[in-house]
Amino acid sequence: MKPGADTRKSSEPVKPSLTRLAAAIVVSAATMAGCTTATDGLPTPGSTQPTPNTGRATIPGGGNTGRPPTPTSKSTGNSPIRNADPCSLLTASDMAALSLLAGKTTDGSTDDDKGCRWHSSRQGDHTVQIDIYALLSIKDVQATGEVKQLGKVGKHQAVQYPFGTTCTISLAITDTSRVDVRVGAAGNHQKACEMAAQVAQMVEPELPGGS
Repeated sequence: MKPGADTRKSSEPVKPSLTRLAAAIVVSAATMAGCTTATDGLPTPGSTQPTPNTGRATIPGGGNTGRPPTPTSKSTGNSPIRNADPCSLLTASDMAALSLLAGKTTDGSTDDDKGCRWHSSRQGDHTVQIDIYALLSIKDVQATGEVKQLGKVGKHQAVQYPFGTTCTISLAITDTSRVDVRVGAAGNHQKACEMAAQVAQMVEPELPGGS
């Protein structure tokens, strides 16, 4: 053999370029194994799962409205007040007579109750809350004192009861729905009940149901 001739033996290591090519083939095969084919023919990650929709989160007792917690209702069916807007139940003249600022909606603890709250234009003097319960009756009220039967306000059966320092009048819409008028008057329970009666008389003609 001539000097300078190629003397490599057959056991000499494979060129680095061939090694890199083999590694690339292995990586490509592993990547393809981790995908599935979507309906449009495009690869999508095989481990992807749809995020479940847990629905709306409940807020016990409403959005810091001072109202009692709402029990779970067993009532079913359509309510005539399910889609009612509680903030529309007091007119501008009603708010002026009660010295109230514009009302603001409050979140309920279920999709079937909602409310509106008005603060006095005399800061800290009183607040008015109107809550709509589409699937709860006046038999479902929760009170911290005696529930007093008022007979009827207009054409709606009504009860009055305290919850803490507030006074509430509940108006029956159907056997399974009601509207609450709740008033707080800086701890003055008598004043709160007098205002609740006044507000209930304003609201009652706007309500469906009754007899």
